[in-house]
Amino acid sequence: MLEYEDAIAPEEMDTAPALRRALTARIERALTAPANGAAPTVIRVSIEVSAVDPFTWLQAQPMAERLYWSGRNQSASVAAVGRAEVLAGDASAHDGAPLELCLRKRFAHADERPRLRYYGGWAFDGQQPLGDAWGAFGTYRFVLPRFELRTTGDRTILLCNLVPSRDRERVEALCAQAEALVWPVGRPGVALPPAVTRSDRPNRATWRRMVSWALDAIADDRLQKVVLARQSVFDFLDTLPPVELLRRLHAATPNCFHFMVQPDDAVAFVGASPEQLFRRSGRRIQTEAIAGTRSRGDSARADAALRTELLESEKDRREHAFVVQAIHDRLATLCTAVQQDASASE
Repeated sequence: MLEYEDAIAPEEMDTAPALRRALTARIERALTAPANGAAPTVIRVSIEVSAVDPFTWLQAQPMAERLYWSGRNQSASVAAVGRAEVLAGDASAHDGAPLELCLRKRFAHADERPRLRYYGGWAFDGQQPLGDAWGAFGTYRFVLPRFELRTTGDRTILLCNLVPSRDRERVEALCAQAEALVWPVGRPGVALPPAVTRSDRPNRATWRRMVSWALDAIADDRLQKVVLARQSVFDFLDTLPPVELLRRLHAATPNCFHFMVQPDDAVAFVGASPEQLFRRSGRRIQTEAIAGTRSRGDSARADAALRTELLESEKDRREHAFVVQAIHDRLATLCTAVQQDASASE
């Protein structure tokens, strides 16, 4: 992999025309420069730019493929559009061998500054047929975006990802895509259309029967812990803009991972989660067990009291222990050794 990054002060990139000219020049240079040695699998060009609201930037772009990710501490975020490469599998893809092989080739010479990333996900059960709402995502779908706006701390970088094996023949088209990037000023919001109907599956009567059954099963020691769930479907007066929904979700749910995957204009997957499913570094996997919650109080003193109540609650401590044990038992079948914290924490 090759990477091109020029030392240009962010203030020199304050105007959209200047930024687009600089970006297109780097794309042309990267794809037309003679190769030295083995041909790179991925080339990235990058420019440091002035800070821009990622949601406003994302909403303004003309490309249908959009995605977003931000970390739990909100110190880093990625807003991206377009696709340089898509790695996808349909319902017949029962394992990830083809995906793993391709990614190993792409990452073989990846630079750590900044890291090469494919964004996407995998169905929880890849052997089950996909529902209508998930057809666009496939059994798995990972995207190397064409353009990424990465923010870390007070630094913002615009990246363009290039795959030379196919992009060397498309220099003019790629430069046109760079020229079409929009650089909005300010943080204009978009109104959300009102919801007109809501339906829950199962309905209220069935839900009450499920809760009664679960309580009876726990009382009879047939169950120790169960998680009941239902699906709520809303119809809106007009098309719901996913980026604006994400913006509001981001503001309403601090201390969460936030994400949006929008493969086309017809569908998007938007969410916020306080949990990290897992993090792998080499041969080490790290995960976490989150169980037991309280609503926030109206003051720091109230929050402290709720925190103490939660940590001392017998019911919540038992619930947490169930989750920890379930994760421990599952990881023990995959790992040579499993370590866990001695006690629960906030």
